Amino acid sequence: MNEEQQNKLIEFSAKATKGLFRKCLFPGIECNENPIKAHSIQNSRVIQLLEKGGHVVMINYKFQGKKKPEMQFKHLGRNLASTFQGLCSKHDSDLFRDIDTLDFDETNEKQLFLLFYRSVVRELYVCIDTALKTQLGYQKRVEMGLEDGATPSDAGLMATNRFMVAYEVHEFKIALDSILSNERYFDISHEIVVLDNQNPTLAVSAFFSLDEYETEGGTPRVGLNVFPVSESKTLVVFSFDTAFKNEVFEFIGPLLTENDNQKYLISRLILSNSENFVISPHYFNNWSLTKKRVILKFFEKTLLHNDHTFQNMHLMLF
Repeated sequence: MNEEQQNKLIEFSAKATKGLFRKCLFPGIECNENPIKAHSIQNSRVIQLLEKGGHVVMINYKFQGKKKPEMQFKHLGRNLASTFQGLCSKHDSDLFRDIDTLDFDETNEKQLFLLFYRSVVRELYVCIDTALKTQLGYQKRVEMGLEDGATPSDAGLMATNRFMVAYEVHEFKIALDSILSNERYFDISHEIVVLDNQNPTLAVSAFFSLDEYETEGGTPRVGLNVFPVSESKTLVVFSFDTAFKNEVFEFIGPLLTENDNQKYLISRLILSNSENFVISPHYFNNWSLTKKRVILKFFEKTLLHNDHTFQNMHLMLF
């Protein structure tokens, strides 16, 4: 690929970052109302505890002309942070009323389920949107003569793989739709870590697979929600299909025990498995340049593969 072709692809990628998929993912996917920028992390109660001057900090790509995109920390308005266009206004309000308008109760099975469900809906939206962008990128390569379109290639296989991932998440969401409609919230298990005497530093809404723990019954999938509930208390909620309780416990076990390493392990897990987290500017503004660089470098590496060997205390997010 010559420099001109590379510049064209970078320019195309910059334009393609704008959301392609816009669809209300309410159960049944039959809603045709226009989706809104729905929050995956609760705005009025959670982000309220994190924001400064109406802003929070997130990681995203920075496009500079024809240069390759770089990861950066960016201050975003609280009304834009953690949003996705995968639900219409009515269904977003109806589905998540119990966690958006009521105080959070750690023993409330419905609230715990809805936290998990929101993470899955947001992940499905991202997976479909990413698959569409990857496919368009592949088609652009064919158009530019970089692929012949008839022979298997890494770019073509990547696009196919993205659609397969989106399909798997879609199938998982359908199973959760059934749990929701039948109010069988106990089919999902939750483990909660309470961080007391903890200032609000960040909030997370994530959903990821434990591919290394795959069994004949399928692949365990975990929801991770981290959020402050007061100025001195933060909750870390792990959610998963009860059928995979043993596999998930093997994975999260070291994170459940209170010790000097607990917050670091949770921080590292967040950076390894999610891009959907918001950071308090109050906390972020005290970070050293070295800490910011270490986090960005580690985060970027995990987009390609999970590096289980890299350890650095700068990865601490609490």
